Amino acid sequence: MDLVRIKYSGRKAFNDRASKTTWLPGDSKPVTIDTARRLNKFAEFSPDAVGVNEADEVQSAMARQTEVELEASQERNQVEHMLLTVESMDKGALEAYAGKYEVNIDKRKKVEDLRVQVSTLIEQFGAR
Repeated sequence: MDLVRIKYSGRKAFNDRASKTTWLPGDSKPVTIDTARRLNKFAEFSPDAVGVNEADEVQSAMARQTEVELEASQERNQVEHMLLTVESMDKGALEAYAGKYEVNIDKRKKVEDLRVQVSTLIEQFGAR
């Protein structure tokens, strides 16, 4: 499948219903030849001078996806670590840690109840 890169120079976002893509001002995207012919009828679209190297685009997309997955994995590991740490905290430490979330907890409750409350904060808002 041959691809051609075209550039959108319009002022507002353009939703192409046929190819189901959204074009923002200044976007340059690879499209099929048929789509390029159809879109080039509009004044806002023009052929882009940069050639399409499909392998480079696929490789960069995979690198971005790997980066996102790595960040999500690190965040999950931090949350799991904090949940394990909460299991060994006493009432004072739990109250101090809940302060990071700007939540005041009642130290008169049982330690297990406080741990559940702080664990809920960690799962809801992430580790801090």
